[in-house]
Amino acid sequence: MSSWTNRRQIIHRAWRPFSAVAVTSSDGFPRIRAPWMTCAVFAMLVCSQAGAWEPSSSAGVDFSAAGWASSPQSPGNDSSISLSQAAFRPLPCVGSNDCLTILNSDPHDSFVLPIAVDFYAGEAYAVRAAWAEAPAAGHVDLFPVSFFRDYRDTHHPWTLQVMPTGLMYRSYLAGVKEPRFASVWSHDRELGHIWDPALGGRLGLLRYGTLDTVFPEGWQIDLEGGSQTRLDPRGYSTPLLSVDFRVGVPITFARGRWQFKTGYYHISAHLGDEFLLMNPDARRLNYVRDAIILGVGCFVTERLRLYAETAYAVGVDDGAEPWEFQFGADWAPARDTGIRGAPFFAVNGHLREEVSFGGNLVVQAGWAWRRLPRGSLFRVGLQYFQGKSEQYEYFDHTEERFGWGMWADF
Repeated sequence: MSSWTNRRQIIHRAWRPFSAVAVTSSDGFPRIRAPWMTCAVFAMLVCSQAGAWEPSSSAGVDFSAAGWASSPQSPGNDSSISLSQAAFRPLPCVGSNDCLTILNSDPHDSFVLPIAVDFYAGEAYAVRAAWAEAPAAGHVDLFPVSFFRDYRDTHHPWTLQVMPTGLMYRSYLAGVKEPRFASVWSHDRELGHIWDPALGGRLGLLRYGTLDTVFPEGWQIDLEGGSQTRLDPRGYSTPLLSVDFRVGVPITFARGRWQFKTGYYHISAHLGDEFLLMNPDARRLNYVRDAIILGVGCFVTERLRLYAETAYAVGVDDGAEPWEFQFGADWAPARDTGIRGAPFFAVNGHLREEVSFGGNLVVQAGWAWRRLPRGSLFRVGLQYFQGKSEQYEYFDHTEERFGWGMWADF
């Protein structure tokens, strides 16, 4: 096997964790998502094949000797770059105007990459192609770009979409009342072993905004619903102790790194039928909240989101009071993790007026898997809960639990 073939395989393995490419043609700057050291190693390996490593006298690195060249068939901003297909993974394009053609040495291996699909804070690098007049000579500058730099100028059209792909404002990872699929096993010193499964999720119904599935911009109406249950894993037939039902219609807006949410949700608490059979004298609380919400979130980096939310219930019953507040942080992988996954951490504080603005604190940490950038997320990890119960039939009871769980967000 030739030395060049070996070198290509090394590049392919080293680059794969950072292999998605995102480019934008609004200002003629294709953007490559990769850390500086990976770009530098790749540049030195390519240049060493052509001869010696000789940095350009200008601000960038001259790659023309290594075979990087503009294509005479692609004038203007629709420049083509000749490079090895082995180093990159193609992604789907929305339309021909949103794509940059990447040409391999064999024209039959050419492929197309989309514009502004996947670039993040601290790891985004721009490649400025200052092509010379001769089509066989090119010049490439490498320099870092900030998170969401010129993202507003990518000129993605806003369109009306029914059942859009993705969400503008995602559920809080450590928010125990967020609708999702989950199963948490924990232990409380007084209650003993507890099993808290949940069924639910969120779905985009209507969007007026961009088609971008990674960082969409625009307005969106969602539908959410779910149930959060509590079971006794030690009891006969695992009896149902209580369940809270939630349904809502969030209205969300996203622009750049910021997301905003308003809308309505209804939540009601119920005792389990098996619990009532075992405790016929138990009194059920008709705890109900019909609330208007207002939330804001900000991606400080590609992985880290900070958020805060308040809600005012226009209708309450049997112990519920109007005001509630929650705030927290999510740190989780934002891109395809592959089979190896990546760590996550989340914290959420939830304060409620009915318990004198006390509430609960939830801390989670573990391992997460994501298939696509900003796509569905599956997590396994540990959870610590301290404060007033999230089961609203026992809203004023204090619990301190530690355990582990699984969570899935779509």
